Amino acid sequence: MALKIIHLPDADPAEHQRFLSEGELLSRLVHPNIVRIVDFGTVGDHPVEVGGHRFDRETPYIAMEWLQGKDLAQRQQEKPLNLHQALDCARQVAGALGTAHAAGVVHRDVKPSNIFMLSGNADVSVKLVDFGVAIADALTGGSVAGTPAYMAPEQARGEPTLDARCDVYSLGATLFELCAGRPPTREVEDRIAKLCADPALPLIAAALDRQNDSVHSSTSRNRSDRGGRPGW
Repeated sequence: MALKIIHLPDADPAEHQRFLSEGELLSRLVHPNIVRIVDFGTVGDHPVEVGGHRFDRETPYIAMEWLQGKDLAQRQQEKPLNLHQALDCARQVAGALGTAHAAGVVHRDVKPSNIFMLSGNADVSVKLVDFGVAIADALTGGSVAGTPAYMAPEQARGEPTLDARCDVYSLGATLFELCAGRPPTREVEDRIAKLCADPALPLIAAALDRQNDSVHSSTSRNRSDRGGRPGW
């Protein structure tokens, strides 16, 4: 079992609530490619010590299944996936996102480091993790959250309402990187500007062949072109 907690005793109450909201959202999602939550809540009225670590009273925690392996960002640095593996990975994450979206949950931070590749499997097997900035019922309050290299344009602009299509974009950008070795845009300074301007770079076309249309549409700057779910 893996235990996720807030270490800072003086963390803002809003941060505590956001943390517990992640636990609540995860508890609603059951899918073989989404990390499984075991329990969540707060420690209680008295400090406790577990495994040599002391947890202050009312420390929020999320207990999740233990995953053995590496996230895709680490895996890509050591041994990049081939095209077949990358597509298989994308299909699994698409299924996970489909379950999340059906429950009204938008992840908002789909990227290689939030996709965990399990070890000990002959075939590619992945889990979508870290719902820390996920939202429910397509409401954001206009805040900007996520990772610039994988953000949909409307997400980068801080638009007050986001939906499943921002995850479709992020998964498309992730698949692009798995195949091309880099995100659709290179420099952080250019990412936000490019998100609001040009279509995603079509360099992946040669590698993806038949999947090109799906990837290109998923990374369209116009969210109405993306559809409501990934097409892999």
